[in-house]
Amino acid sequence: MKFVALLLCGLVVMSGAMQTAQAQDKVPVEDFFRKSKLAGVTLSPDGKHLAFVAPSTMGDDRMVLAMASVESPQKWTVVAHMRDADVSTVDWVNNSRLVFRVSDRQSTMGEQKGAGLYAVNLDGSEFVWLIAREYGEQDHPIPSKRPLLYNHVYVRTIGDGSDDVLGTLYDRLSYVGEPTYSRPIRLNTKTKGSRSLKTTHQRALEVGPSTARRRQLLS
Repeated sequence: MKFVALLLCGLVVMSGAMQTAQAQDKVPVEDFFRKSKLAGVTLSPDGKHLAFVAPSTMGDDRMVLAMASVESPQKWTVVAHMRDADVSTVDWVNNSRLVFRVSDRQSTMGEQKGAGLYAVNLDGSEFVWLIAREYGEQDHPIPSKRPLLYNHVYVRTIGDGSDDVLGTLYDRLSYVGEPTYSRPIRLNTKTKGSRSLKTTHQRALEVGPSTARRRQLLS
């Protein structure tokens, strides 16, 4: 009987401790609706730096592009800060250059523009607006700041050490504004220069053994 009494006392104590711990571990409802404080952490190709999306310290409730050294991640600096948008995704072009896209967390879904594309060096220099977010932005009064038309779409980085990324150019639109023809391009993130890339289909046409074979590939 004494053993049973001690066992019951132990269970009561454990139950009380568990309830206390559960009460302390409860997450406030507000946390489920709070904006993330850190997102999109990505490591540079050489493994020396971290790039990520962090909240602005300017009091404008924007998300900025920030970086930190792997050796001292607690010391981070802002690389790019958009006044009218929030940095949403980040990719490394090479060890010293990044591209990022944006959204607007302060606008409704119906008010959102495109993600656009921007590039900047690790130290914040050589910022380039690469792709417009909506029609009309390509007519910027300063020629050097004019982005490419929004029919250019970013696909991914290449990882060959250059300043280039891969994209898609939509050349033709149907009568309802839908793209009907596209081609892959290689886009330089510093000059905004681009060149078309040949697809496997196009290469096959060039090296095809005969006219009949070429016609077969085209059909």
